[in-house]
Order: sequence, then structure tokens, then C-alpha cells
Amino acid sequence: MLEDKFLENLIKKIEPLKNGEIGIGDDSAFLFVPQGSILITQDSFSEKVHFPSNFPLKLSVKRGLRASLSDINAMGGRGKYVILTLGIRKENSKEMGKILKSLEDECKIFNLKIAGGDTISSPFNFFTFTITGILPLGKKPLLRSEAKPGDFIYLSGPLGKMGIALKLIKGNKVNLSKKKKREFIDYFLKPEIPYPLGEELLLSGKVKCAIDVSDGLSIDLHRLCRRSGTGAIIYSEKIPFIKEIDEIFLREEEKFNFLLSSGEEFQLLFTSPFDLDYPKIGKITEEKKIQLERKGKLKILKPLGYDHFK
Repeated sequence: MLEDKFLENLIKKIEPLKNGEIGIGDDSAFLFVPQGSILITQDSFSEKVHFPSNFPLKLSVKRGLRASLSDINAMGGRGKYVILTLGIRKENSKEMGKILKSLEDECKIFNLKIAGGDTISSPFNFFTFTITGILPLGKKPLLRSEAKPGDFIYLSGPLGKMGIALKLIKGNKVNLSKKKKREFIDYFLKPEIPYPLGEELLLSGKVKCAIDVSDGLSIDLHRLCRRSGTGAIIYSEKIPFIKEIDEIFLREEEKFNFLLSSGEEFQLLFTSPFDLDYPKIGKITEEKKIQLERKGKLKILKPLGYDHFK
């Protein structure tokens, strides 16, 4: 499909914005600023880095959108508009209609509006999402810099599901049935994000600090503490994880290293001085050390996790 044809089809198919706002069809989108505050995030996803080259692009775009929306969630916002830059190989141009349909379906699930974007011919396939979100009037976002000594550290849910999925995608041997393996691979393409939990935590008034677990619990905790100027102690036995982890990892050391470094889990890691109904995995300390407690002993926790340039 040629670019001009694709853009014309896009204009016809995408539901127009309402109340005088203008989306696709002009050189820029024209959007009203709501009463409140705006969050803006941008994420890029490239084949061979974020998704295999042989995976359908219409499914990979779903994964990218959810990963991007997770950043809005982590700051207590609710997503509103999506702008997508699509870089695509010429031989994949016939798939652009399917990619658009997939994006539309995801936007309906999360109540998002497509406001614009760009398409280019590229030697490799990639997506770049820009998502805007809104905060309730008068509310400040959840920030990494707001952890205080004495706060409890919480996770929104269990870890490990995406980590196992990534192992399977990379061709690693995993001791699971064929049916289970298929479920995990499907999950890779449609990860669950605890959305809009961030907004709920913000509105509760009991949480001011959060980050999503995108690169690994350990490395993301280090980022949070560095921004807050604090330390932390994590209780290894308190880290929640999916039941399949015990089936796959027979050695405790290997299991905990996996849970601490598993990326793209998208659970929220947050702190609060209050007792909340979420897994409590540690506490924030004044001493600027990140430590792991296991079997009553403390050791320094290294920033384990994903780094693009390692």
C-alpha cells in the first residue's frame, strides 16, 4: 500500500475528534488543554530489540501501546491521545491496514484517541508512540523523587510472567507444557498492565511515589531511590511471583535473581507510609544503600535488569 493511499484510508477510518479538536488530516493536531495537567510520554519499539522480526506487526503494535501507556499509569494519569510514528519496510507496507485496525482496537479498550503521527519507509520495522495523559485538577503526579525514609515499598502484583515469555521468545529451554508455552507467548504480545491503578493510588492521597517495573525490579528500585536520595531494604521472601516460577527454577538463588531482573513486567512499584492492600516487599531507608534481606541476612542489591547499551 502506498503512503498516500494509507493516509487517505486512515482519515476515513479513524473516528474524528469532537468538540472542535482536529486530529489526522492537517499538518498538526489541534487539541484543547483540559482543566488539570498534561502528561506526555514517548517510547520507541524496534524489531530484533523489542519484538522478533517474524512476529506480526499488527500484534507487536498492541504490545508497544500498552508499554507506553504504562508510563502514564506510573505517574497517576489517564491516557487521552496517541500519536504513532510507523517506520516500516517496503515489503511490509501491505500490512499497514492491519496495523491500523489493531491500533484502533487497543484504543477502544483503553479509551484513547488517535490524534496523528507519521509513516516512513525504513530498512527495519519500528513504532514510536507519543501518548498524552491527564491528571485530575489540582493533583500533582506520582514521582520517583517522593519516597521518604520509613515508607513501605509495594508492588501492584506478581512478577515473572513477562520474564518467562521473553525466555520463550528467545528460544531458551523452559520446563512448561506446550499449552502453557503458548499462553506465555500470547502474553508477550498482549501484556497486562494494572491500568488505571496509578490514578487510583494518586486519588487515594496515600501514595506520592511510583515507577513502573519496565527494566527490572532491582534496577528500577535503584532509579527510584537515587531520585529520592534514599536507600531501601527488599525482603526477598515477600516478592510476589506467578506460580510457574517454582516449577521452572529449582535453585533459590537463580529464582530471586530472575525476579529481581525480569523486565517489562509493567507492575507498579510504589511507596507509602500507610498500610495498603498490596504486596508489601520492603521499606525505604535513610541510609543510601539498596539491600536485599534473605533468610535474616542483608546484602547489597546490585542494579540488576535491562540496559540497552550493556
